[in-house]
Order: sequence, then structure tokens, then C-alpha cells
Amino acid sequence: MSAGDGADEPDDDSPTGVFVRPATNAAPSRRPAQRSHATQGQIRDSEMLTVKEAAHLLRVNIKTVYLEIAAGRLKHVQLGRRIIRIPRSVIASLTSKSA
Repeated sequence: MSAGDGADEPDDDSPTGVFVRPATNAAPSRRPAQRSHATQGQIRDSEMLTVKEAAHLLRVNIKTVYLEIAAGRLKHVQLGRRIIRIPRSVIASLTSKSA
């Protein structure tokens, strides 16, 4: 190759590949599976419940659960500043006492 053919030097007008999507023959990548959130008819089978799940099981408003936690009447586990989990056994003991 000679220095005059320009094979080693990029052309100023040629695309750099930054804005060009590379062509691939592979299948398009899938997004990671999203976690399913509990709906009214479905509660996940776990030992720890979210505030929303606990409120659904107790058939009360979410704000009521937060008020009971703040008053110290509902045992819970606080993981960090914003993550609150309530043991399923606490909810079970509440429902068995009221029945």
C-alpha cells in the first residue's frame, strides 16, 4: 500500500460509526423480565410482605398500615430508608386475634 491511497487515514466526510447502528444477524435483544407486582387476587408466597400487600390482606388502606407502623403497633422490618417489609406471621397473628 502506498501513502497516497488513503487506506490508513480516515476520510473527513465518512461516517464514524457513532450514529450508525451496526447490522447484526442475531435476534433482537430482549428486555429483562420485569418483576410482577401483586394484584388484588394475587399475593406472592413469601415470608415478608410489602406495605401494599399487607394492606390488601388486612383489607385496609395503605395509609392505615403506615400509621400503625409509625405508632409502633405493627411489627415490621425496615431495610434502608424507604423499604419496609412486614412478616407474614405478624399479619396472620392479627387476623387470628380478630376472628
